[in-house]
Parts: sequence; structure tokens; C-alpha cells
Amino acid sequence: MLAQLRALLFPDRGVPVLVSAGRARLSIAIAMAAAVLSAAAVSARIDMVPTVRAENAGGPGPGGPGGGPPGASAQPPGEDKTDRDIQEEIDKQTAIVRIKAWLRAGLGMPAQIFFPAIALLLLGRYVGGKPTFQRAAAAAAVANLPWAVRGFIEAGVVWSRDRIGPEELNRLLPAELLPMPHDHLLLAPLVAASDLFNLWSLVLAGFGLAAAAGISRARSFIAVTVAYLLFMSLVVSFFYSSR
Repeated sequence: MLAQLRALLFPDRGVPVLVSAGRARLSIAIAMAAAVLSAAAVSARIDMVPTVRAENAGGPGPGGPGGGPPGASAQPPGEDKTDRDIQEEIDKQTAIVRIKAWLRAGLGMPAQIFFPAIALLLLGRYVGGKPTFQRAAAAAAVANLPWAVRGFIEAGVVWSRDRIGPEELNRLLPAELLPMPHDHLLLAPLVAASDLFNLWSLVLAGFGLAAAAGISRARSFIAVTVAYLLFMSLVVSFFYSSR
């Protein structure tokens, strides 16, 4: 645990120690613990009642409080929902949020380490290094530690509340260094890339790749930065094509 903390605070000294020895298990365990704790907090505190009731208060569209023209009914005739229907919808939406939270913990977190490990392995070989999968996995696990820190903090915030709505989950710990553009949706992925935890993770990945592949830190940071920018370009391109 102290080695992971040292890697987070002093990456130039702490990361090479973990990566060179291929020590990934404890870093992975910390990341999984944060993900499980976060999922448990969301499952226990999520409250879909206000959201679902607001959605059923009236149909979309300009006009009166119900979303329609003044004087019009909030919902088309024959589509009014009973309290039982609304409660079933609340239970359904709550279950969906809980399932997504546990899927992120059980599948998303391992994938968040495994695929970057593959990427670091291939990237290290591409730039002339000789990484092994064990060292690449250790580098990916260490680079994921900032997200574990975020997970622990967010779990604490959620547990401290009696109830939390779904719209609040994405605003628990705002860490964007740039303001999110509302009129330029294509810039949203680039702004998201400026997240403090993203940049912290990139710094750890830069030191990790250097230790895993046996290359200079300058070459490592250039490779990681270029690879990350290319990845974000693909994300923006996909975002644009899906609009």
C-alpha cells in the first residue's frame, strides 16, 4: 500500500519500483475495492423517485407546466399512469442504475486495466522498447490508481447522503480543468480529456511505460501523449459521425 501511495505522490521514484518488479496485484486490488465500494454506495443511495415522477408529470414540448400547450392535458388520453405504474417504473429504473454500477465494477474496472496494458505493451514495442506483459500490466494498474482515488472519494460522498439522484452522479467530483462547452458538443470529449484524474493517470503511464519498456522517459512521455491525442481524436471523430 505504501508503494502505491508513493507512486501516486512521487511517480518519478515510486512508479519504476512497482513496474520494474511487475507488481500489479495490489494496485488492481485497490482499484477493484474502489469500484466495488462505489457501486455499493450507488446501489444503496440511488433515488429515482423524483426523476421518474418528474418525467411522468407531463409530456415534452413547449407550453405550460405539463410541457404542452396551455389548456392541453399533460399526457395523451388513455396514457395516464397509475401510482402502481409509476412505482413499477421507479423500481425498473432503480434496478437499471444498480446493474450498471455493478457492471462497471465487475467488468469495466478490469477492462480499464487490461486494455491499457495491451496498449502499453504494443506502444512500448513500437517505440523500440522491450516490455513484457507483466510489466505493462503493472504500469496500467499503477496508471489506474488516480481513478481508484476518485472512486473512494465519490463513494464517501455518496455514502454521506441519505439519497442521491441520477443526475447528481456525474457531478459528484467535478475535476475538469476547462469549462464544459454547451454550444460546441464536439469539444466535449477534448474538455473531458483535461480532467485532473486523466492527466494524473497520463503522468503515471508515462513513467510506467519508461520502466516497462526500458526506454527514456522523454521518449515514453512523447509516445504516451501522442497515443492519447490520437485516441481522443478517434473519440471525437466517432462522436461527430454519430450525430
